[in-house]
Amino acid sequence: MLTALAEAQDERVQEAARALQQRTPDRDRIRSLITGAPLADTTELARLHRLATLTGPDTAVVATAVARLREAMARADDARCSDAGDALARAELLERALLVRARHRTDHTCPVCQAPDRLNNEWVAAATAQA
Repeated sequence: MLTALAEAQDERVQEAARALQQRTPDRDRIRSLITGAPLADTTELARLHRLATLTGPDTAVVATAVARLREAMARADDARCSDAGDALARAELLERALLVRARHRTDHTCPVCQAPDRLNNEWVAAATAQA
């Protein structure tokens, strides 16, 4: 009978067979297996039971965090579209135009509007003062 139990596919039956094969059978362990007490949590079923008891984050905390992120995004968008945002964009554009002019010293054509002789020495001086 113990051989048949040991060959069973159910891990609980196998565990009971091991408990019965000891010199002194572990009756408490056998009793817990019969009553459905969990095994040593090494089985796939035990892992799934542990996973089933996991809880997610508090939805109120998540909702608060989402609201704060949305507010921050709105403030960032407002700043980007404000006078300060426009000034920053202009300064970055001037810096890039100065880089183009520095790389192409003999070509004074504006890379944006293609007007000839726009990025001359006077423009460089004025753009440098603004940037």
